[in-house]
Amino acid sequence: SSLGGNCVYLPNFLCEENDLTLFHALECELQRHTQLEAGDNGQTMIQWSKHMKHENPEFSKTFQSVIATLSAYFDVEVYASRLNYYPNGTNYKPMHRDSHAYGKEGDTKCKEDFTMGCSFGAERSLAFLHEQSQVKFTFPQKNGDLFAFSSEINDKFLHGVPKTSEAVGQRFSIITWGRRRTLTDRNSTARGDNRKFQRQGCVLDIQDVMEKVRDAKLHDNKHSIRTKPFEKATNPTRNPIFGGRLQ
Repeated sequence: SSLGGNCVYLPNFLCEENDLTLFHALECELQRHTQLEAGDNGQTMIQWSKHMKHENPEFSKTFQSVIATLSAYFDVEVYASRLNYYPNGTNYKPMHRDSHAYGKEGDTKCKEDFTMGCSFGAERSLAFLHEQSQVKFTFPQKNGDLFAFSSEINDKFLHGVPKTSEAVGQRFSIITWGRRRTLTDRNSTARGDNRKFQRQGCVLDIQDVMEKVRDAKLHDNKHSIRTKPFEKATNPTRNPIFGGRLQ
């Protein structure tokens, strides 16, 4: 394929783990909007799958700033975005593929090829499952962390947010889908050297992932692989909007 297939995890991308400024900003903006716009049930978010969501909340400056940062960093034209809310650990996202990525039949210009997401609040996990082999990859999703993956990963793996203890606190996730304008070291393994990713997070190339799947099948048909972040950069530059670590 001409498009590089990869899955990227960058810890502390938008803020440090113990800095809840963005989480509280999202919370306050949502509460303010709810007071102004809520219906009879006192809600502006809707129940979606096993959690709650708000499609492209234009009222939230924090949300829109995060989307702009992701779009600029990965050079992606954004087609759709969503704010997800997980009140506690019993809320989860079942394993699925992003339907956005398939677009309308024959409409290649509007077909999305890249998913990006950031977490704020309580730590959860993001899991990827290879259906045929039952090999599972899990990534931590702590406050300020980012994940991103290409359409090749979406085609070959299901992904979701597993259920956990009810004692886990609130979490927001901002998810956006779009199409890469150009292939860069940040959004594609087709560009060769990915040390920029590796120095502060981790990147899995689709070929490397499938090799791990084949190796796991030889030993255990229900193998689970926990990703381990690479060592962070010693002197990373700062995200100009949020102060997170960028390369």
